[in-house]
Amino acid sequence: MASNQLLVIPASAPHVYGAAKKTPWTIHWFHAVGSNVPFYLERLGVTEAKPVVPLGGDVQLFSLFEDVLEGLEHGFTLTHLIYAAHSLTHLMGLILRHKEEFWHGETDVRERIAKSIEFMKGHLQEPLNIATLASLVRLSRSHYTTLFRRVTGYAPLSYLPLICNYGCMSQYSQRIMNCRLVMYWRKSVTVLSND
Repeated sequence: MASNQLLVIPASAPHVYGAAKKTPWTIHWFHAVGSNVPFYLERLGVTEAKPVVPLGGDVQLFSLFEDVLEGLEHGFTLTHLIYAAHSLTHLMGLILRHKEEFWHGETDVRERIAKSIEFMKGHLQEPLNIATLASLVRLSRSHYTTLFRRVTGYAPLSYLPLICNYGCMSQYSQRIMNCRLVMYWRKSVTVLSND
Protein backbone atom coordinates (compact mmCIF):
# COMPACT_ATOMS: atom_id res chain seq x y z
CA MET A 1 0.00 0.00 0.00
CA ALA A 2 1.05 3.55 -0.69
CA SER A 3 -0.53 6.91 0.09
CA ASN A 4 -3.75 7.88 -1.69
CA GLN A 5 -4.76 4.31 -2.41
CA LEU A 6 -7.93 2.41 -1.60
CA LEU A 7 -7.67 -1.21 -0.46
CA VAL A 8 -10.87 -3.25 -0.67
CA ILE A 9 -11.03 -6.24 1.66
CA PRO A 10 -13.98 -8.65 1.30
CA ALA A 11 -16.19 -8.66 4.37
CA SER A 12 -15.44 -12.30 5.20
CA ALA A 13 -11.64 -12.05 4.79
CA PRO A 14 -9.61 -12.07 7.99
CA HIS A 15 -7.05 -9.27 8.02
CA VAL A 16 -4.62 -7.29 10.16
CA TYR A 17 -2.79 -4.07 9.51
CA GLY A 18 -0.19 -1.93 11.15
CA ALA A 19 2.51 0.66 10.54
CA ALA A 20 6.23 0.80 11.18
CA LYS A 21 7.20 2.93 14.20
CA LYS A 22 9.62 5.02 12.14
CA THR A 23 7.14 5.64 9.31
CA PRO A 24 3.64 5.73 10.81
CA TRP A 25 0.63 6.49 8.68
CA THR A 26 -3.07 7.19 9.05
CA ILE A 27 -5.70 4.80 7.80
CA HIS A 28 -9.25 5.82 6.92
CA TRP A 29 -11.55 2.81 6.85
CA PHE A 30 -15.20 1.94 6.73
CA HIS A 31 -17.40 -1.12 6.44
CA ALA A 32 -20.09 -0.96 3.79
CA VAL A 33 -23.02 -3.35 3.54
CA GLY A 34 -26.14 -3.31 1.43
CA SER A 35 -27.62 -4.49 -1.83
CA ASN A 36 -25.68 -1.89 -3.87
CA VAL A 37 -22.21 -2.84 -2.58
CA PRO A 38 -21.60 -5.63 -5.15
CA PHE A 39 -22.54 -3.25 -7.99
CA TYR A 40 -20.25 -0.61 -6.53
CA LEU A 41 -17.33 -3.05 -6.25
CA GLU A 42 -17.92 -4.21 -9.82
CA ARG A 43 -17.82 -0.61 -11.08
CA LEU A 44 -14.71 -0.03 -8.99
CA GLY A 45 -13.10 -2.98 -10.75
CA VAL A 46 -11.58 -4.59 -7.68
CA THR A 47 -10.99 -8.31 -7.32
CA GLU A 48 -9.26 -10.50 -4.76
CA ALA A 49 -6.22 -10.51 -7.05
CA LYS A 50 -6.37 -6.72 -7.63
CA PRO A 51 -7.76 -5.12 -4.45
CA VAL A 52 -5.97 -1.73 -4.64
CA VAL A 53 -7.30 1.35 -6.45
CA PRO A 54 -5.29 4.59 -6.83
CA LEU A 55 -7.36 7.63 -5.86
CA GLY A 56 -5.20 10.72 -6.22
CA GLY A 57 -4.87 13.11 -3.31
CA ASP A 58 -8.16 15.03 -3.47
CA VAL A 59 -8.88 16.63 -0.12
CA GLN A 60 -12.62 16.27 -0.79
CA LEU A 61 -12.32 12.51 -0.20
CA PHE A 62 -10.94 13.11 3.28
CA SER A 63 -13.49 15.84 3.92
CA LEU A 64 -16.37 13.50 3.08
CA PHE A 65 -14.86 10.77 5.25
CA GLU A 66 -14.73 13.25 8.14
CA ASP A 67 -18.36 14.16 7.38
CA VAL A 68 -19.39 10.51 7.80
CA LEU A 69 -17.49 10.30 11.08
CA GLU A 70 -18.90 13.56 12.37
CA GLY A 71 -22.43 12.38 11.62
CA LEU A 72 -21.88 9.30 13.78
CA GLU A 73 -20.02 11.15 16.53
CA HIS A 74 -23.13 13.25 17.19
CA GLY A 75 -25.20 10.19 18.00
CA PHE A 76 -26.93 7.17 16.59
CA THR A 77 -30.42 8.53 16.16
CA LEU A 78 -32.19 7.69 12.92
CA THR A 79 -31.43 11.19 11.60
CA HIS A 80 -27.71 10.83 12.34
CA LEU A 81 -27.58 7.37 10.76
CA ILE A 82 -29.38 8.56 7.62
CA TYR A 83 -27.00 11.52 7.35
CA ALA A 84 -23.94 9.27 7.77
CA ALA A 85 -25.29 6.74 5.25
CA HIS A 86 -25.88 9.43 2.63
CA SER A 87 -22.46 10.95 3.28
CA LEU A 88 -20.89 7.51 2.85
CA THR A 89 -22.82 7.01 -0.40
CA HIS A 90 -21.49 10.38 -1.60
CA LEU A 91 -17.97 9.37 -0.60
CA MET A 92 -18.27 6.05 -2.43
CA GLY A 93 -19.58 7.83 -5.54
CA LEU A 94 -16.65 10.23 -5.41
CA ILE A 95 -14.24 7.30 -5.09
CA LEU A 96 -15.77 5.84 -8.26
CA ARG A 97 -15.42 9.15 -10.04
CA HIS A 98 -11.80 9.48 -8.98
CA LYS A 99 -11.05 5.96 -10.11
CA GLU A 100 -12.43 6.82 -13.54
CA GLU A 101 -10.73 10.20 -13.81
CA PHE A 102 -7.34 9.25 -12.39
CA TRP A 103 -6.93 6.50 -14.91
CA HIS A 104 -3.38 5.10 -15.03
CA GLY A 105 -2.30 7.49 -12.31
CA GLU A 106 -2.87 10.65 -14.36
CA THR A 107 -3.95 13.03 -11.63
CA ASP A 108 -4.61 16.03 -13.87
CA VAL A 109 -7.16 14.39 -16.17
CA ARG A 110 -10.10 16.49 -15.00
CA GLU A 111 -8.11 19.72 -15.45
CA ARG A 112 -7.02 18.69 -18.96
CA ILE A 113 -10.55 17.86 -20.04
CA ALA A 114 -11.87 21.10 -18.49
CA LYS A 115 -9.23 23.02 -20.44
CA SER A 116 -10.35 21.43 -23.69
CA ILE A 117 -14.03 22.14 -22.91
CA GLU A 118 -13.18 25.80 -22.26
CA PHE A 119 -11.37 25.87 -25.60
CA MET A 120 -14.46 24.38 -27.27
CA LYS A 121 -16.68 27.04 -25.70
CA GLY A 122 -14.39 29.81 -26.91
CA HIS A 123 -14.18 28.49 -30.48
CA LEU A 124 -17.76 27.44 -31.25
CA GLN A 125 -17.79 29.30 -34.57
CA GLU A 126 -14.70 27.45 -35.81
CA PRO A 127 -14.43 23.88 -37.08
CA LEU A 128 -13.03 21.75 -34.27
CA ASN A 129 -11.42 18.34 -34.55
CA ILE A 130 -10.08 15.73 -32.18
CA ALA A 131 -6.46 16.31 -33.23
CA THR A 132 -6.63 20.00 -32.24
CA LEU A 133 -8.32 19.29 -28.91
CA ALA A 134 -5.96 16.42 -28.06
CA SER A 135 -2.83 18.43 -28.88
CA LEU A 136 -4.10 21.32 -26.75
CA VAL A 137 -3.86 19.06 -23.67
CA ARG A 138 -0.80 17.12 -24.84
CA LEU A 139 -2.48 13.76 -25.42
CA SER A 140 -2.82 11.42 -28.37
CA ARG A 141 -6.20 11.50 -30.13
CA SER A 142 -7.23 8.05 -28.90
CA HIS A 143 -6.11 8.68 -25.32
CA TYR A 144 -7.81 12.07 -25.27
CA THR A 145 -11.07 10.58 -26.57
CA THR A 146 -10.97 7.81 -23.95
CA LEU A 147 -10.31 10.23 -21.10
CA PHE A 148 -12.90 12.73 -22.33
CA ARG A 149 -15.52 9.99 -22.40
CA ARG A 150 -14.55 8.82 -18.89
CA VAL A 151 -14.88 12.34 -17.45
CA THR A 152 -17.98 13.57 -19.31
CA GLY A 153 -19.75 10.42 -20.44
CA TYR A 154 -19.60 11.66 -24.06
CA ALA A 155 -17.18 11.51 -26.96
CA PRO A 156 -15.66 14.98 -27.56
CA LEU A 157 -17.53 15.76 -30.76
CA SER A 158 -20.80 14.43 -29.28
CA TYR A 159 -20.31 16.79 -26.34
CA LEU A 160 -19.95 19.80 -28.64
CA PRO A 161 -23.70 20.11 -29.45
CA LEU A 162 -24.44 20.22 -25.70
CA ILE A 163 -22.21 23.27 -25.41
CA CYS A 164 -23.52 24.73 -28.63
CA ASN A 165 -27.18 24.51 -27.66
CA TYR A 166 -26.59 27.28 -25.16
CA GLY A 167 -23.30 28.82 -26.31
CA CYS A 168 -24.30 29.45 -29.94
CA MET A 169 -27.33 31.56 -29.03
CA SER A 170 -27.25 35.29 -29.37
CA GLN A 171 -27.13 37.33 -26.19
CA TYR A 172 -30.77 38.28 -26.81
CA SER A 173 -31.77 34.59 -27.07
CA GLN A 174 -29.81 33.81 -23.92
CA ARG A 175 -31.66 36.55 -22.02
CA ILE A 176 -35.00 35.17 -23.21
CA MET A 177 -34.00 31.67 -22.18
CA ASN A 178 -32.79 32.92 -18.79
CA CYS A 179 -36.10 34.75 -18.30
CA ARG A 180 -38.00 31.58 -19.18
CA LEU A 181 -35.90 29.61 -16.72
CA VAL A 182 -36.53 32.20 -14.00
CA MET A 183 -40.27 32.23 -14.81
CA TYR A 184 -40.35 28.42 -14.72
CA TRP A 185 -38.45 28.42 -11.43
CA ARG A 186 -40.86 31.00 -9.95
CA LYS A 187 -43.82 28.98 -11.21
CA SER A 188 -42.37 25.84 -9.64
CA VAL A 189 -41.85 27.64 -6.36
CA THR A 190 -45.41 29.00 -6.48
CA VAL A 191 -46.81 25.56 -7.15
CA LEU A 192 -44.74 24.09 -4.34
CA SER A 193 -45.76 26.83 -1.93
CA ASN A 194 -49.46 26.24 -2.62
CA ASP A 195 -49.25 22.59 -1.55
